[in-house]
Amino acid sequence: MLRELHEDVQAFYRDCQPTRELIELRNAVQTALLVVHAAALNPESKGCHWVNADD
Repeated sequence: MLRELHEDVQAFYRDCQPTRELIELRNAVQTALLVVHAAALNPESKGCHWVNADD
């Protein structure tokens, strides 16, 4: 879902005059993707990040 949102925002960003809100949205989506990626690489459960050993 985040990847789809990222693609949508990027397409919109390329075709429009950037505004502060659009730049902030683009940055927020990119940050969310990086956080999810980092969490997926973490093999340990810590704090709010819980690793399901069954997956």
